[in-house]
Amino acid sequence: MASPAEARSSAIPPPVSDHLGPVLRLEHSSDQAQRAAENLAARWERFERGRRARFVVLVPALLIAAVAAGALDLAMGFHVPLATWYAPILVVAALLARSGTRPAGRAGRATRLRHWWAPPVWRKPLSSCREMLAPWADPSDQVRGWIDLTGSPQPRKLVAGWPKHGATLYRDVWCRLSIDSRRLRLGVRAVEERLVLPGGRVRRRWRAHVVAIAREPYGRPPQLRAPGPGAAGRLQILKVRARRHRLSLRLKTPRRGLAWPDLAEILRAAGASVPIA
Repeated sequence: MASPAEARSSAIPPPVSDHLGPVLRLEHSSDQAQRAAENLAARWERFERGRRARFVVLVPALLIAAVAAGALDLAMGFHVPLATWYAPILVVAALLARSGTRPAGRAGRATRLRHWWAPPVWRKPLSSCREMLAPWADPSDQVRGWIDLTGSPQPRKLVAGWPKHGATLYRDVWCRLSIDSRRLRLGVRAVEERLVLPGGRVRRRWRAHVVAIAREPYGRPPQLRAPGPGAAGRLQILKVRARRHRLSLRLKTPRRGLAWPDLAEILRAAGASVPIA
């Protein structure tokens, strides 16, 4: 991951996806970035309500109509399949309607019925990103990067050199943000690694790489201290490196979350100036 200083001079490439799910490209002041994330969440919540309504109403209605077509011929007693001819068409239409109401954020084929009823997989990570953006309310703070919640597996997220021995590894960088304030430059990259084993079993792990660079507009920037490895709230510090006013952290994060309050406490304990929500 490029440091926040490098990110200012080099463009962060936006995610390109043809899969259904929330995607947000940010190059705004912090207050505008927060509003953009809130608008994105509101838009996809409306989509989710409409998707569920279409699935509940349209798919059963088409299947009932297919059964009714066959029952109509039996009731009329003509022994000629008049209405029954429409039954296969209605069944195909129901299958297409089911495909058209596929849950967002699942790049693979969600074939289990529970996926249509489960809470959307994008809701928790998007809420976590909004939680991280909320404290940065100063319009002079700049936010750059993107949030990509289209999910994996996708061909563009396949790790180079895989598949191996029948297993496939996907690396989904679902959040990459650079926040530039007067007293701190913060870079965050959140990753979900998905290992698909032979037989269809899936193993996942969630990691984050955080780079913090202290700043001081009127003097010498403070020196950042390295926290000890281990658990820190919902986060676990796997690797840490501090050099003068730069701090680099590799973290194990909760499932589909950034745990911003815990990360903010780690940064404050290290001597960084982090706004309070």
